[in-house]
Amino acid sequence: MLILVVLASILIAAVTVYQYREEAEDYHHDRLERKQQNIKKHISYVLNECLLPNTNKVYSSYF
Repeated sequence: MLILVVLASILIAAVTVYQYREEAEDYHHDRLERKQQNIKKHISYVLNECLLPNTNKVYSSYF
């Protein structure tokens, strides 16, 4: 009887560790995707909304 309880505890612990790792991996993957989308939005905002001189004309005078 004691062996059955120990085996069940080990099985429950193994399943819990596996499930925790899977959830953590999914969370971090989703977090990186959200961060990537936010970076793309920010780059788009900076390129569209900020007043920048025409860099082609500025740099062409140097070369």
